Amino acid sequence: QCARSLDHDSIVVLFDKIDEFPLISSDIEMVANFTVEILKDTDLLLSDKISIVFSLWSEIKRALSRRGVRFDKFQEIDIRWTNDDLIPLINKRLLYFSKSKEKPVTIEQLVPNRLDRDLIIELSTRSPRSLIILLGKIFTEPINSIDGISFTSNAIANGMIKFCRTFDYESQQPSKLGNREDLINWIDKILRIRKHTFSIEDVNTAFLQKANISKTYIDTMLKLGLIIENDIRSNDQIQFDVIDPKLKFLISRGILKLEI
Repeated sequence: QCARSLDHDSIVVLFDKIDEFPLISSDIEMVANFTVEILKDTDLLLSDKISIVFSLWSEIKRALSRRGVRFDKFQEIDIRWTNDDLIPLINKRLLYFSKSKEKPVTIEQLVPNRLDRDLIIELSTRSPRSLIILLGKIFTEPINSIDGISFTSNAIANGMIKFCRTFDYESQQPSKLGNREDLINWIDKILRIRKHTFSIEDVNTAFLQKANISKTYIDTMLKLGLIIENDIRSNDQIQFDVIDPKLKFLISRGILKLEI
């Protein structure tokens, strides 16, 4: 009413960075509890006097659905970046820092090999911040260029390994399922299995232990969102896939431990 008295035709209330509120501590259930009463108030959300926008993780949707939030009644907008968005984004940033605005440096010049570029984009997992950090790791390699522009193959390979080994994996965990040391410990266990796709038998072999202990390992990895069950069976055994491309990359390079 106050806004309309000032001749505003529409009012939008945006709830953003809810996970950064100290009392919520990035916990999915606590975020759901914080937002559920407004999201269940259909009369308020359908009002022509006010619009309410929540910026939330996709993981919270399941928790809110269980509490009776009707996502079928309201427009849901996916604001995640796509791989195709990242090249123009990084080239625009490079344009800003290039000496020549007419012929700016591009990522195609920095990383001439298409396969290397594709892998860099894949490892950034659709995050502009991660992409910039990854390119920064390559840039800070001791000998990163021969012609003053293009990164060397060694710099690219070493930069990718350092990025994946030192990445803040805890930042990808919206729910506090354990402390940071626990998460890193379980990631290191996955690296020690040495396979992108594995079974309970593979875990038995990697850690020289019985199947019941390996099943507990797998249950914890599933809970942490580090692996997912595969539909394909091998020798009648359930297979599990490593989810994060950064971990897959480290496994392919024979890395057995993070550097954190």
